[in-house]
Amino acid sequence: MYMNFCKFLAIIILFAGNASAEELKNLEALHINNSKKELIKFDVEIADSEEEQIKGLMYRTTMPENQGMLFIFKEPKIVNMWMKNTFIPLDILFINENGVIKKIVKNATPHSLKALSSDVSVIAALEINAMMTDKHFIEVNDVVLHPFFNNIEDLNVN
Repeated sequence: MYMNFCKFLAIIILFAGNASAEELKNLEALHINNSKKELIKFDVEIADSEEEQIKGLMYRTTMPENQGMLFIFKEPKIVNMWMKNTFIPLDILFINENGVIKKIVKNATPHSLKALSSDVSVIAALEINAMMTDKHFIEVNDVVLHPFFNNIEDLNVN
């Protein structure tokens, strides 16, 4: 009985360690030039493989305020996303190949299976905590600055 308990405890510790490591992996700086011409910085995890995009932010119960996940697609397309197994309410920004935000879905409902469409062809989507777009005055036609969009030279940080 004691051995079974020890094995069970070891498995829990193993999974807990993996969850913590995953939440902090591969963060890159991304900035948004908002409607007030302020640069808002987010540290984002990149999801550029099909496996990473399918999982997304599923099963995570928290995310630091200025973090998120940038989904990078192989080619521009109309994108549909959902909130299945996602515990965190999110704002989802759909972005074209120039880094321009084309649509924002605000406060997406956790666990919803409703399709959240970009409505137009995009190359990327950024998921951040809900209400961050309101807090930082982020709007459609604002520009996301990141090396993927080849617009990092537009980033003027003191």
